[in-house]
Amino acid sequence: MAARDLSLAALFVGLGVLIPILFHAVGLGSVFLPMFLPLAAAGFYLPLGVAMAVGVLTPVVSALATGMPPLSPPVAQLMALEGLALTGVVGALARRERVPVLVALVAGLAASRAVMVIWVAALVPLLGLPAKSMSLAALLQGVPGIVLILVLVPIVVKRLRPSQVRKGAAHA
Repeated sequence: MAARDLSLAALFVGLGVLIPILFHAVGLGSVFLPMFLPLAAAGFYLPLGVAMAVGVLTPVVSALATGMPPLSPPVAQLMALEGLALTGVVGALARRERVPVLVALVAGLAASRAVMVIWVAALVPLLGLPAKSMSLAALLQGVPGIVLILVLVPIVVKRLRPSQVRKGAAHA
């Protein structure tokens, strides 16, 4: 792994810890999926395996450093799987020349939301809660965050082109 990739990975993990703290400080919390903003961007700037590692590690690092998301109940573990799906799908599609940024993001977010719905549907019956309504509620809760990601990440990717970042890595 190149030093630039490792540095970018550390930056994305750090942003994945810091941005949720800022959102929670002003009461915006999990509705805006703040941890997924840097994870979605990581898929465009890092090699696929490194991006997926960022997707898995960021919620765990945040849980250990800040207590958010909690490890029990297993929210951090769920977010690690969601991050893996998001960075994996975005990263895989971003490497194809004809896939627009927005399409890669929508597919990645759909994959991460699917992981979340499956997780919730599997776990809530153990708690005696209705799986369908809890899954739907969890899915709808993230809609503002999905919109935010779909607006902000393409702007960042357009202004800071991944190919330019990778060229810099080749010259480092």
